[in-house]
Amino acid sequence: MTVTTESELARPKTRDDDRPVVPWVLLETSGGPDTYRVIAEGPHPRRRTRIERTRIAGSSVVARRLPAVIAAAIATGHQKSVTAPRASGYPMRITAVPVTVGTEVLAVQVWAGASTTPVPPKPAVGTVLWPVDSHGVGLTSSVFERMIDSDRAADGWRTLPDLTRHFDHIEDRNGLLGLFDDTAEPRQWSGTVVTTGLVTRARRTLFVAAHSVGVGAARVVRAVATDVSVAHPPSPPRVSIRLLRRLPVRGGHGIGVLDLKSGLVHEWVHAGPAPLHRLVTEMAVVHPDDRAQLCAARTDLLTGTDHARTTIRIRFGVGVGGQWITVNATWVVLTRDGAPQAMVDLQLAEVSRRPRAAKAFEQ
Repeated sequence: MTVTTESELARPKTRDDDRPVVPWVLLETSGGPDTYRVIAEGPHPRRRTRIERTRIAGSSVVARRLPAVIAAAIATGHQKSVTAPRASGYPMRITAVPVTVGTEVLAVQVWAGASTTPVPPKPAVGTVLWPVDSHGVGLTSSVFERMIDSDRAADGWRTLPDLTRHFDHIEDRNGLLGLFDDTAEPRQWSGTVVTTGLVTRARRTLFVAAHSVGVGAARVVRAVATDVSVAHPPSPPRVSIRLLRRLPVRGGHGIGVLDLKSGLVHEWVHAGPAPLHRLVTEMAVVHPDDRAQLCAARTDLLTGTDHARTTIRIRFGVGVGGQWITVNATWVVLTRDGAPQAMVDLQLAEVSRRPRAAKAFEQ
């Protein structure tokens, strides 16, 4: 006996050629018509392949009209649809939907099929926008917040460590961090990330494509993300990550990981006591008189020194009324490969001057 599943009964077919409905295609479009690249085809990630290699471009009628429809969606910032007649069957319908941040188009979702074919559900696409001079604080969309299973329901600003704490795994983390090096040429990065499921324990695999544009302080990093969990189920959390985040740390200390080229702390392994715990979700301001000391320590670590110590003043919030907090920092180089990394150990200065507790480590 042959059993037909409900999903097989419900699978849409084109009426003119009886082929399965093609999936939506996600295109990165900011580079102009000659550089449109496919990021995803349905639930399958595509590492910037050409649109001509997707199923929607299999029809010459569609292929000829795709560039104009995509360009119109980008120019207007609104969905564009056209119907293209065919002598051999039902007319073809082409739809392009821009993915925007404000008035800026970061990507376009494209679908094409026979005019009688039901349009399949459009995959959700999240976005993150980092102005480099914001020092790693990025604007996330509400869709992206839902994807990472956060406790937010709207767009918002997140520090880089606040974002990375939502991930169990980031493919090629060094390549991602390289986007923030404003001394290098603009570059591209793409990779999968596995979410931790902080709120509902619903872990997902996301495919993220990002690129940097501009130079110096004008550089911006743009990223789009789509859920590819159907094609790539989330892998189990790595034991090493769980261990790292649960290691006992001496009381009063905050432990982070710094990308030396960009100067960004991208992960806080241990948040530390109040008010240091605010560094996970907030960007601290360094006292103007202490910035040279901080830059000198980073330069020394980049050029061969293995350890450095600084005493700097920081404060949280904006304006001039905030209280300066004196912090002692120990910097230790972890690696000197293509993306040099260092560990930073922070302690409040007034705490570090107190007599040491009898216990060497506290949970």
